[in-house]
Amino acid sequence: MSAIYVFALTRDIAAPFEFDGHRIEFIAFSGLGAAVERGVERPQVSEAALRTQHEIVMRISTYVDEVLPARFGAFVDDRELDQLLAMRRDVIQQALDLVHGRVQMTIRMREGSGAAVRPDGAGFAAATSGTAYLEARRAAAVQTLPPNAASMTAAVRHLVAAERSERGQGRSAASVYHLIERRDVTQYRAALSSVESSVITVSGPWPPFAFAPDLWP
Repeated sequence: MSAIYVFALTRDIAAPFEFDGHRIEFIAFSGLGAAVERGVERPQVSEAALRTQHEIVMRISTYVDEVLPARFGAFVDDRELDQLLAMRRDVIQQALDLVHGRVQMTIRMREGSGAAVRPDGAGFAAATSGTAYLEARRAAAVQTLPPNAASMTAAVRHLVAAERSERGQGRSAASVYHLIERRDVTQYRAALSSVESSVITVSGPWPPFAFAPDLWP
């Protein structure tokens, strides 16, 4: 057995590549692919580490078409990963089908955009474990979004294959994540160009971070 750090799950296998001192390889497990790094220690949470992971996943998405980014800290051994993928194969396959040929666009609304901000992101800040954090995220996701968010999503509804949303924390009032066809990025941005401001931003295309199932213990 060997310890591996998982950056993303994929359907295809590509050639290894290096980025910023990290050697990323694609390996097959249970009929699926995983983009991993071997021989590393569990990373400490920091802004730099999160940015590096984001950049690596961005690079991975240029090598394969279907990418399900893993959450930060997905550190397992090869036997555990094989068992996990075999157990959740159907969920993973469905998610890969959903993201095929598609990318994520993100709308973020900050203070002053008309959205009611939860005081200091209490639900997330108070979380004492990974499970509690995920439960807080789920609770936030089902809250009703502010009216301006609804009007913006309506403007691009015909382009959206899937949508996720969540209330924010701190200065972020709410975020809406849209999964769209890669070919529709220009049309999507044009439809929302009139609403962008200092408090409402539209970004992307990104790998589908918000549409990957959370599989990690």
